[in-house]
Amino acid sequence: MAPPSTTDIVTNIVRLAPLTLDKHLLGIIRGELSDDYISTFLHEGLHHWCFLTPVGQAICLQRLRARSSLLSDPPDLAAAEDALLRVEAVESALRPVIEGLAVLAELHSTIDPTRYDHQSRLLMWLLAIACRHVPDPQKPDYFSTAFLRQAYAPAGIARREAILSGPFQTSLGGYLPGYMAMRAKWREAAAHSGDFHTIGTFLAAVRFSVFYDPFILEMLLESPFDDPMELVFKTSLTIAVDMHPKALDRADWRRQLLFEEGEVYGYHDLMSADKIDEGDEQHPPRSLAYGDPLADQIRILGRLASDIFHSKTEGEIQGNPFLLRARDLFWLASERRPITREGDALLIRCRGQWLQIGRIRPGDDDYPSPTGTFDGWVSVVFGLIDTWLAVFTGIGEDVLSATAIMGSHYGGAALTIQDMNRIDAGERQLEAKVRERIPAALDERRARLRRAAFADIDDWCAEVALGDSNVAERREMVKGLELDGWLGALGGDQQLLRTLALLLTNATAGPFRREPRPLLESYGQSVTHLERLESQLKRLRSSYLIEAEHA
Repeated sequence: MAPPSTTDIVTNIVRLAPLTLDKHLLGIIRGELSDDYISTFLHEGLHHWCFLTPVGQAICLQRLRARSSLLSDPPDLAAAEDALLRVEAVESALRPVIEGLAVLAELHSTIDPTRYDHQSRLLMWLLAIACRHVPDPQKPDYFSTAFLRQAYAPAGIARREAILSGPFQTSLGGYLPGYMAMRAKWREAAAHSGDFHTIGTFLAAVRFSVFYDPFILEMLLESPFDDPMELVFKTSLTIAVDMHPKALDRADWRRQLLFEEGEVYGYHDLMSADKIDEGDEQHPPRSLAYGDPLADQIRILGRLASDIFHSKTEGEIQGNPFLLRARDLFWLASERRPITREGDALLIRCRGQWLQIGRIRPGDDDYPSPTGTFDGWVSVVFGLIDTWLAVFTGIGEDVLSATAIMGSHYGGAALTIQDMNRIDAGERQLEAKVRERIPAALDERRARLRRAAFADIDDWCAEVALGDSNVAERREMVKGLELDGWLGALGGDQQLLRTLALLLTNATAGPFRREPRPLLESYGQSVTHLERLESQLKRLRSSYLIEAEHA
């Protein structure tokens, strides 16, 4: 069984399981969209995008702070405990937002051509990478057609059924409770403002409202606590306020301002924040330049980034500067494979044919110069801030070539790519070493914190997803969803689950929406399935799952 797609919250390295060089590299070079990686790109890309924010950077830095503290000689257990408990508390509270938004993006990201300017930067990235050969006016139709094609293919339907039949428990991933809570919040926001009818606007506004929140940053960086559950409670309360439609609406003007300037929070923002008080204001972070409420927390974040950047413990943390630099790079694919040199050209086999992927610069003695066929690596990387796409080839820890597919600002990334390949290879061993150094008592305390936090978070998701019923009634409704999700709530009826899976995406497909009855009939589902499903959804106050967001 192939490993699942993942996004590492520390390195921000994305692994898209369906994407392979042999199958997809030629299409990426040509700017063609492949149906089989759309949903994975949207899900993991949403994680990557959310982690490249002040809150995402703070989580990364606190994890690195814990690592440095545990690997120092002697270890600083007090600092490690503070960092780990902060991260555990805030990450737990954020789990339904992190996973819920990712599933929302994966299941509902059609593009309304009449509201093209209301898209998230995430969707713009995907269009830039995979729809380059399509004229701009035709991109929404082209993308949405491909999106719905994969959604209604057997693999797409199976994916939706898997999400719907997952447990309503945050401790077991949190996909279903997070999705239902975020879907309900999207519905609420769309009822408040027409701007939120479009999934792109909603995703961008929630990302900005939550992951740029100064109070959540305070929980991660400096807020004192006796019991880390205080941080869970305060973070959850802040998220609830951030998700209110009026808060999302207020966040939108700032989101648009940041969108125009990149809408990400990268390494240079953090490092310049550390120097802002020294009078170095040539390139101040956006939050400081605009007098944002984030300013004080960004200064603290910058100081922590500087400390981590310069940390050197047992020689193990030398990669931190490169790691922090490269969190804004999106690895579409990275594989070790045979590379053949012919003259100065570097070639690999893709789909049974030779494909040139780079060229060795003649006379450059600073780089190795292999001959014939050799074991090397190929990385396809997207630069988010400067919007470039390039293929890097290498041997061992050395970069042999960098070839632009799109954009022209990729050159400075070559050394970072080289170091990140080395860091990525050693991350698992380093994390294993860190886990060995965590005292058993601290590990148990973290586990107790997770259990208590997830119980509270499940209650919050249920309240949002199942409506404002009394506690006893809501808990009774959750019982049916708790273990097998909607498969359990629908009495194990696989046909009803299939009906729900088919209607999920259709409900939010905008101008591409099909009438429910013809859609179901084309998949062998009868009208009685729809009527029974509507009855069950009404009983569990979840009719919003299959109703259009602008209805």
